[in-house]
Amino acid sequence: MRHNLVIVILMMGFLSLGLDSEDRIAHAQPADAAGGLVAEPKTVDEALDAVVLMLDIARPNLARQYLEKMLSFNPSDDDLLKLRDDRGPAIFLRMANVRQLQPVSVDLLNRVNAAFRKRGSDPVRIDGLIRDLDGTPEEQVAAIIAIRSGGAVAVPRILQQVQNPSSPVPKSQLLLTLTKMGPEIIPPLIGGLDSPDREVKTICIEALGWMRAREAVPFLYFPAFSSQSPDGLKMSARTSLARIKNIKVSSLGRISQYGVIGELESEALSHFKKSHNWTVDPQGKVEVWGWDPNQDTVSMAKLEPQLASLYIGTQLARQAMGLAPSNQRLQGLYLAFLISGEIIRNGWDKGMPTGNETVYNVAITSGEQSVETALVAALEHRNSEAALGALQILGDVGSRSLLDSPPEKKSPLIQALDAHDPRVQFAAANAILKIDPHSPFRGSARVMEVLTQALSDNLSPRAIVCDANLQRATQMSGFLAESGYDVSVQSTGRGTFLYAAERADVELILLNINCVRWPLSQTIANLRADSRTANLPIMVYGPDAENTIVNRLMRHYRDIGSMLESRDSDSFSSQLRSFVDDIKGPRLTIEQRRARSAAAIYWLAEIANGQRTRIFDLATAEKALSNAVNDSTLANDGIVALSSVPTRTAQQRLMDVSVNPNEDAGIRETAALNLSFHIQRYGLLLTEQEANSVKDAQSAAKDTGVATALATVVGTFKPDTRKVNERLQEYRQPPLFGP
Repeated sequence: MRHNLVIVILMMGFLSLGLDSEDRIAHAQPADAAGGLVAEPKTVDEALDAVVLMLDIARPNLARQYLEKMLSFNPSDDDLLKLRDDRGPAIFLRMANVRQLQPVSVDLLNRVNAAFRKRGSDPVRIDGLIRDLDGTPEEQVAAIIAIRSGGAVAVPRILQQVQNPSSPVPKSQLLLTLTKMGPEIIPPLIGGLDSPDREVKTICIEALGWMRAREAVPFLYFPAFSSQSPDGLKMSARTSLARIKNIKVSSLGRISQYGVIGELESEALSHFKKSHNWTVDPQGKVEVWGWDPNQDTVSMAKLEPQLASLYIGTQLARQAMGLAPSNQRLQGLYLAFLISGEIIRNGWDKGMPTGNETVYNVAITSGEQSVETALVAALEHRNSEAALGALQILGDVGSRSLLDSPPEKKSPLIQALDAHDPRVQFAAANAILKIDPHSPFRGSARVMEVLTQALSDNLSPRAIVCDANLQRATQMSGFLAESGYDVSVQSTGRGTFLYAAERADVELILLNINCVRWPLSQTIANLRADSRTANLPIMVYGPDAENTIVNRLMRHYRDIGSMLESRDSDSFSSQLRSFVDDIKGPRLTIEQRRARSAAAIYWLAEIANGQRTRIFDLATAEKALSNAVNDSTLANDGIVALSSVPTRTAQQRLMDVSVNPNEDAGIRETAALNLSFHIQRYGLLLTEQEANSVKDAQSAAKDTGVATALATVVGTFKPDTRKVNERLQEYRQPPLFGP
């Protein structure tokens, strides 16, 4: 009965507060045509009332005068905090958004926020207000108003009071206070659901229910339906769910556990796919609340949206898995979240840390099938971080059975060769080669394509502009160059496809809507049909780039965007950046590109050394290998791989390097030794003139290693017996005496 009376008194207090506020403004009416007041403000409070009044009657110039008058009173932080408590924070934000009041109003907002951060969240102050909740009705009204003005920062202290057995404030009063504090406290209340204290969980659940907090629904499912929930907690959660959904508690029985799990999984997937619509602050950060065991209450962290989704999504996936302990798909999703987090925290280029107490160890002890299921989730929902980590694990501990594919569908590991992200494609090729297949398998040709493309990387991101109009293509190329791309201009759709298919560094294709020699639809169809280009982002541009044909193509194919033709670099860059950022992860750095090329050439050399050429056709990589020999850091492995390519051009390339006097001696020696091997294996494919150049180089060689290696080449030429006699006669028998 006492608490019902308190509620009535509180509501009367809120009404009287509103009337008091209106009375203040009513007494500050304009007295003349100029809009001035009958009496000039003499206090900070009166000056603020005058500012509000002038804004209400659309006199911003006078509002600025009264704002300056207010600041002339030199209000202290205590004064500003009192104003914030009495009037709420919205009035200061309103003034800051009025152009005529700027920059004075913006400075005032910053001062108020700074004062609030410094003192508004002071535990001593908040504890005093909480104690007043058990005071007189007038003290309770004032305390609730002050606490409410503090917003979310007051929640941690209130929840600490819930846990405090000696708190003088009844828990029912604390619950009532929470329900009056507004929607901004919903995130910390959701964070409170992770508390190990049952009373804290219960009061958070009940407050969310009374507040009709729809965003809390996914977080209430686990306590409401889990067999691990105590009966009292479970009933509180179900009651709150019913209140939010505006149904009877008994009706919740019609919501099957399967349906609840589906909703939890769907919510988790929105974070896994990075499609959750976060509200970010001016710095692009998201406020995320969770239970802090060090503070023994909820605490807030400001995170990038990706990290916020990682935290919340992992939590929801774990709860979904907890409701369905035998569901392998949910286990895979949760493991994929854990793997993704490791990659993000450790860095894309560093892989997953190993050892005890790591996700890596959890994954390998969960078994190959669990990791493969995580890979399936990562590929289906285009989460590159999870895919990279899963592929690292499978490459380290996976069996050859991962390459087994039924006729109707590729295995997940082979599917990863066609992933939307080139990094994932290369990680899949790397994993397959580490597994070391002993027999041909579906996808072996694709492994060679991925390695070849990586080896063809020119270390800078490249874009292609396809436009028959050279002047327009040049302008678009300039815009792309300003965005950091190397640009290739192609005049036809067919040329665009051929160029993109043989390179690993193409990250974007711009197609003019009127492209020729393959029209737009045919060009896009061919790009999407080839595994080498299937996942490249395509942007269609033109004055009517949003017509029905383009819209149909965008609906039919993934990773296609459109933008109106622009003559403004900033507008172009803005449209392009938002499109690319939604599709791809962070760009590969030059160092990462070099490392990928080095890994590709290493594997190509290993294929040659390991006699796996019957599985992987090195001839498809000949052009890339031939070019790699020009790079001193890649040359030795490139030469080894080239020695297993059974073509005349490969033998010629080895010959060219071995006879070049300007080449590094070590590289010449390696080339000569592998040329000898190539001739022995595939026969002499050099012309007589080319063979003679090898002999001349052997005679002229000053480096002993090079001379000896070239001599082995000459020995493979199989001279006739007369020629052998001449060579033997030229070499004199060592003298009996003397040097």
